[in-house]
Amino acid sequence: MLKLIFEILLFAISITILLSWGYIKQQRKGELLFRKLINNAEKKIVENLNKNEKISKREIEEIIKDITASVYWSKSKLKIVEPKNISINLINDLINKNLIEKNNKNTYSLVK
Repeated sequence: MLKLIFEILLFAISITILLSWGYIKQQRKGELLFRKLINNAEKKIVENLNKNEKISKREIEEIIKDITASVYWSKSKLKIVEPKNISINLINDLINKNLIEKNNKNTYSLVK
């Protein structure tokens, strides 16, 4: 009898842990999607700068337009629809990370 109570209690604890983990993961999904979207956009910009020496803000907006991010455990996706809203923050982040530098004619290039 004691063994049965122990097994039921262990089962209830494991279900509670799994449900809590899923709930926390669901709460953090938006932040994770946004972080993945920003990383994807940064990678695209750096790849383009590896091919081209300089790039303008308008070209950056064209590059990051329609970039998507998703996580494997959810059907939710995040997509850049209006790149003008995010491009300034994205450029500033890349400058702060010392990946790109601003040139004299509002163009950007990789830091050497």
